[in-house]
Amino acid sequence: MRILRNLALAGLAGVLLSGCMSLLLGSRLERQLMASLIAPLVGQDPNAVGFFEIPAIHQRLEPLLGERYEPAVRLLKTANQIQSEGVLYYLMSRHVAAPAQELAQRTGLAGAASEVAAQAERVEAVREMADPQALAAAAQQLQEQAGLVWNATTNQFAVVLIERGKAEILAEQVEGGSNAVTPVLPAPLQAAYDAARALEQASQEALTVPVE
Repeated sequence: MRILRNLALAGLAGVLLSGCMSLLLGSRLERQLMASLIAPLVGQDPNAVGFFEIPAIHQRLEPLLGERYEPAVRLLKTANQIQSEGVLYYLMSRHVAAPAQELAQRTGLAGAASEVAAQAERVEAVREMADPQALAAAAQQLQEQAGLVWNATTNQFAVVLIERGKAEILAEQVEGGSNAVTPVLPAPLQAAYDAARALEQASQEALTVPVE
């Protein structure tokens, strides 16, 4: 019954939010509608509850991701649980290639969700690896991964994409706004993003080291 109620709310939210690009990112109405949809789904399988088919969510993710919508959602659908961390509601794909995962663990980049070390220290640890060519190869072998987060305070959706050893964040912004809204990531997603960026930077530096 709760799922049916959520789907009914989703339809209502889709009607109210469809075409409302003039709404501010932090609109109280929109935040309340999204919270009524997402909060009750924490702990559930996003595929079982049709998370990506909810109109109010689909209609925001599609323009955010553009032509990358389909491959990103395909990765996100490998997540098996909708999670929360304070005001952040998120899910993460489950696929990380073994070589990159082991490399991240060796350099302290894949720590517990409760601890995200300083980015500068992580990058320095990666740089100290003995074999720069192996490091570059490992970064390229980083399997595609994706994460999605919705911030209940700012009403912002953001997607983290890790593709071919490169990581980036795509985040909604206020239409016509002069100041960018910086997305906040939950600890596990931030750690995955930091690890990918550190590997990317270290591999680029390794390839530019002159051969003696």
